[in-house]
Amino acid sequence: MVFRIGHRGAAGYVDEDTLESIKKAIELRCSMVEIDVRKCKSGEIILMHDKKVNRTTNGRGKVRKIPYEDIRKLRTKSGYKVPTLEQALKLMKGKCQINIEIKDRHSYIEILNLIEKFDVSEDVIISSFRWEVLKKIKELNPIIKTGLLSKRRIGRIKIAKRLGCYSVHPHFSSRITKRFVYRAHKHNLKVIAWTINWSGFIDGLRKIGIDGIISDFPERI
Repeated sequence: MVFRIGHRGAAGYVDEDTLESIKKAIELRCSMVEIDVRKCKSGEIILMHDKKVNRTTNGRGKVRKIPYEDIRKLRTKSGYKVPTLEQALKLMKGKCQINIEIKDRHSYIEILNLIEKFDVSEDVIISSFRWEVLKKIKELNPIIKTGLLSKRRIGRIKIAKRLGCYSVHPHFSSRITKRFVYRAHKHNLKVIAWTINWSGFIDGLRKIGIDGIISDFPERI
């Protein structure tokens, strides 16, 4: 069975990385929901893909320079609040698995503390492009599953194996082949591809044995 994974909640329908988007993904029967997280100036972990709040909210500035007291006043295009990771975990616990993508290098300790607080260690994959972050996470909590994000195929399996990862997360444009999936599985790595919104492409990946697909329109999986 292929994991049906909602991208930033269900970003094709509802403003990304909001509680409302997560609720939509759950309604669409996603087995997993992917969210992006960053640490703000006052230390809270919030859901936000970009370094700046400009694109997705009515505010301006870098997340790391804005305290949560100000972030909580921001609104997305549809009028939704920017949630904290704590709020998101509370919503998702027991309803779906969780893919947390760490966007910065300074927030992993707080993220691990929240995962332990909500007792969801076995339901979480922490993914990142940052090798050093994935390495630190495995050192601090070996139970946590980690996934190496990449836009390239070269060396990805070898690096993920060395980091003790559970999965590799290639971008759809990196020519994911049946041989690549076979090699990953041979090294006990799952393959989770992102972000794929075309039904024909999704069907092709299913046929070569991929383990999970991240999509803005998860019902197409």
